[in-house]
Amino acid sequence: MVTFRQAPVPKPIEIDKFLGLNQSVGETEIKLGEAVVMENFRVTQDYKAEKRGGHNSLVDFDNAKDVQGLWYGTIATKEIMLILNDGKVYEYDMTVTTDTTAIADLITESTVTNIGTITDVKTQIFWFGSELYFINGTDFKTYDGTTYSDVVGYIPTIAIETPPSGGGTDFEQVNLLNGTKKQNFTGDNSTTIYQLRELSIGATALIVTVNGVANTEDSEFTVDRTLGQVTFTSAPTTDALVVIQWVKESTSNVALVKNNKYYVLYGPGNNTNVFLFGNSSFKNKRMRSGTLDATYYPEFAFTLIGSDEFAITDIVIQYDRQIIFKESKTFYSYSEYITVLDGYEYPVFELNQTVGNIAPNNVQLVDNSPISLHGKSMWKWTNTSVNDERNASNVSERIRQSLQDLDLSTAITFDYQSKKELWINIGTNVYIYNYQNDTFYIYTNINATTFLDINSTIYYGANGTLEKFSGLNDNGVAITARLELGFTDFGVNELSKNTRVIWVAIKPYTRTSVTISYATNRFNTNETKLIKPIKYVIFDFTDIDFGDFSFLTNRNPQVVQRKIRARKYAYIKWIFENAELDESLVLISLKAIAEVQGFNR
Repeated sequence: MVTFRQAPVPKPIEIDKFLGLNQSVGETEIKLGEAVVMENFRVTQDYKAEKRGGHNSLVDFDNAKDVQGLWYGTIATKEIMLILNDGKVYEYDMTVTTDTTAIADLITESTVTNIGTITDVKTQIFWFGSELYFINGTDFKTYDGTTYSDVVGYIPTIAIETPPSGGGTDFEQVNLLNGTKKQNFTGDNSTTIYQLRELSIGATALIVTVNGVANTEDSEFTVDRTLGQVTFTSAPTTDALVVIQWVKESTSNVALVKNNKYYVLYGPGNNTNVFLFGNSSFKNKRMRSGTLDATYYPEFAFTLIGSDEFAITDIVIQYDRQIIFKESKTFYSYSEYITVLDGYEYPVFELNQTVGNIAPNNVQLVDNSPISLHGKSMWKWTNTSVNDERNASNVSERIRQSLQDLDLSTAITFDYQSKKELWINIGTNVYIYNYQNDTFYIYTNINATTFLDINSTIYYGANGTLEKFSGLNDNGVAITARLELGFTDFGVNELSKNTRVIWVAIKPYTRTSVTISYATNRFNTNETKLIKPIKYVIFDFTDIDFGDFSFLTNRNPQVVQRKIRARKYAYIKWIFENAELDESLVLISLKAIAEVQGFNR
C-alpha cells in the first residue's frame, strides 16, 4: 500500500510585540517582531511601534554657530533657560509663552536677555552653593541671577601665628585660581619689619589691617616687593593681630584650573566638592575644590589617574564612589577620612584594564549602571567594586552594523529618563537603547550639540538653532518613519506558501495612516510590492479638510484587513512606512496566514 506524505499546515503568525532592531544575525534568523530597519519609530513600554514626534526651532540665532551649552532651573526666583551661542550667554524666560523664534525679536520683546559673553566652545554649566558656574577649558564664569562675571577665587590664609621675622604655622593651601593670599602675624610691640612667605610679590596694593583697622601704604607702612617685606612706621603692639594680604600672580597656576573642560560634583555628605578634569596639558589630572567652595582649588588637592599617555574622558558617580574613565582603562575612587589630616582623601584603584570610554564627558548612568562607549560598542558596567575584566559587557551587539563605521568619540549622549531611553547622537542619527524593554531603534534628522530634559520635554542645541521636541513635523517637514521586519518562514521553510490576506491593527488618531509593502525570497534584492494603504481620519475640527474625512469617530484600536498576492515563497517580510506631514502612527499588531502549496523543490 502506497502512503502519500501530506505537507503540514503552518500556524498563522501574529506579531503583537515589536522588538526593535537586530543586526547581529541574518534576516532569516532574527526573532519574529525584530526589525532590520527601524527609523523614526520607537518601541513603547508595551512593545508597540510608535512614530516619533517632531522637533521645531524654539530659537533661531540667524547664524551657523553651534549652541555650546544649555541649563535650566530657577535662580533668583526666575525660571530660566541659559543658552550659549556665538560667544553670547542668553537668558530665556521660561514663564513667557510666545511664537517668536528669531533671536533679535525675542530680545526686543524681553523674552530673551543677553547677560554676557563667553568663549565660543563647548561649555559645562553647573549649580553649586547658590550660584551657577561655567567652565569650558578657557573661561571660569559665575552667575547669581543678577551678576554675570569671572569667578573671583577664595583668598586663603596660608599661615597663622607668624612672628614678624616670618614663618608661622601652615593653615590653608594657596588657591591656584588666583595669586592672592593672606598671612596672619602676631605683633611684639618692637618689630616694624614683617617678612612675608613670598618674595618678588606683585604690584597690586597690599591690604593690611592691625586688630581689624585698615592701614594705608606709604602712610602707615611701606613695602619692599622684591624682599617681600612690610615695614610699619610704628611697631604693632604686643599680641596685635596683623593681617597682610598680597598678590603674586601665576598664570600657569590659573591655567591648571581654567583649562579644565569638565566637572563632577562629589564628596562626603552631599556633593561637597567640585572635581575638575579635561585639561589637555595635564590629561590625567583630577583636581578638587575646597569643601563647599567652587572658587577654591588648593595647590595640592589633585590626583594623577594612571599615566599621562591617555586622558581622563569622564567621571561619573555611582552610589558612594567615582568611576573614572580613560580612553582604554577604568578606575574607581571613594572618599576616605584621614584622622591625622583631619580631612578626606580620595584614593584611586584600577577597575578594568581593557575597557574605557572614548567619548569625552558622555558616559551616562543608566539605572545605576554606567554605560560607556569604547571601540565600536556600548559597554554596561554591572560590577564596579573590584578589578575584574568581566565587570563591563557589550550591550550594543544588536546595532553592530550601524555602529561599526562610526566614530563614537564624537557622540553626544543623553539619558531620556521619562522614556527610559539612552540616546547616542552621531551626525544626523540618534541610536537609541530603550533600557526598559531592552530594544534598539534609530531616529534620523537630529544633529545635537547638547541635550536638555525639561519636565520630560527634550530640548537640544543645534547649529544655529535651539530645538524643542513638539508637534508632528520637523520644522514643517514630514517625518519619514520606516519599519522593516525580518523574514519569516512560518516555521516551515521547506514549504512553498501563498498568502492572500493580512490583518493590521493600528491606534486611531485624528490623522493616521500606514503604507504596507512586502518582499519574499522570490523577489530581487530591495524589490517590494505595495499593499493598499490603511488610512484613518477621525472627524475632528482641529484640521478641517473634508476631502480627507472618513467621518469615523471610533477611537478604539482598529483592525484592518488587506488582500495581498504573495505566491510560492519560502520566506516573507513586511515593511511599514509613514511619511505623511502631521500624522501620528502606532502599530499594534500584524497577523498573517499562509496556505501550503507544496514542498519547495
